[in-house]
Amino acid sequence: MKLSWGMKWALLFALCIFSFSSICLAITTRFVVSLYSTKTIDHVSICDDPIHILITVCNGGNSNSERQSMLRYHEAVDLLITIQRYGMEKSSINCTNIGNSIAIGEKIIVHIFTDDVITLTDQFLQTLPTSKLIDRLDVRVYAMPEPKSEQQNYDKFRKCASSRLHATHLFEASIIGMENGTEKTGDIPEKVLYLDTDTLVTTPLRGLWESSSDMFQEHPNALFTMTQECILRWEMGDYYIHGGYAGENVTGADGNTHLVYTFPNGTCAGYNSGVLFAHLHRWQRNNFSDMVWEQELFAMRHNYEMRFGDQGILNAMAARFPERLLELPCFWNMRIDSLELCLPRYLENGGGILHMLHKNHGKFHRDWPAATSLRRYLVRVNDTWRHDLVWKDNIYEDPDNAMFAKILQWLITNDTKLND
Repeated sequence: MKLSWGMKWALLFALCIFSFSSICLAITTRFVVSLYSTKTIDHVSICDDPIHILITVCNGGNSNSERQSMLRYHEAVDLLITIQRYGMEKSSINCTNIGNSIAIGEKIIVHIFTDDVITLTDQFLQTLPTSKLIDRLDVRVYAMPEPKSEQQNYDKFRKCASSRLHATHLFEASIIGMENGTEKTGDIPEKVLYLDTDTLVTTPLRGLWESSSDMFQEHPNALFTMTQECILRWEMGDYYIHGGYAGENVTGADGNTHLVYTFPNGTCAGYNSGVLFAHLHRWQRNNFSDMVWEQELFAMRHNYEMRFGDQGILNAMAARFPERLLELPCFWNMRIDSLELCLPRYLENGGGILHMLHKNHGKFHRDWPAATSLRRYLVRVNDTWRHDLVWKDNIYEDPDNAMFAKILQWLITNDTKLND
């Protein structure tokens, strides 16, 4: 069919319009992409390196009180709430975009190994309002696998507490589904942040994740990071127990024999394993479980005791092989024993991780009501927490209680998520 000159001009005009639109679209798209790329560059690690958190939760089973026997489960819920409320980066581009939508938030994967999957999920994680308070976390619950050998004792210090030392086995032995008719096991994350259930997060964890990752890159032989126990000391008879590696018996000025504990780099009281950043790929390459067993054999041969389970083992190992340990700043594991020393750094950092310590749970209600108020504030569901605050005139008479009160006051004053 022969086209008229009018139709030819119309087609030519339409082609020009289409070409011009394409050029405009390309320019606009390039501008938008560069705009979002500028934001993405600032948060590139958030997309390439999601935060992996490891939690182990086992029923205490040795209490007449149901609340006490389920304490670890209750604490795990509180921890998850604070991870979502405070531990997620406040402003970042979501790496899992749906279509063209861009959401705010980063990806935090929480791996929970427990002795009772049904109880933890049905009675705790999937109930309201908990499920809504942790809905932005990728929570994955696994049954605690059986130890690989008799040498892998999960229950040193307390039930399943030492399972963290065998984290690579936990992932390797966990059945996450079926693939082509065979069981599919979990992948081992390159790095993982282990948190005790009695910790509470009060600031984004991205800073801890990236600084620890950078330290691992600078120290190729490092395997884990911990924080110092700065002031903590228990006296038990003639023994001064600091929680780690026993050195030798020394006769003190009082004429009694004291068991002297030494620690890596001359530290005053060893390191606390309640916040443990582990490079699991290095653990896997070096067979970390064998390293743990070698340390236990060494202690038996040299006739010294490693107290406090996994913590004692890690301290003893680091005393012999200091290159395996990297030190975290105190505000990433701020405990009662380090409140006075660490509080200025904690406030300067804009928060950190509070370690509330199981053994002092009762003391919180009796001697440190401000600590109880602090916990209730951090895991609040609604404004009922305000009725639980303790602002008595004598609150500052006890130094520890006063510092908990100071943290709580600081949080309330600076908390951008107060009305979440």
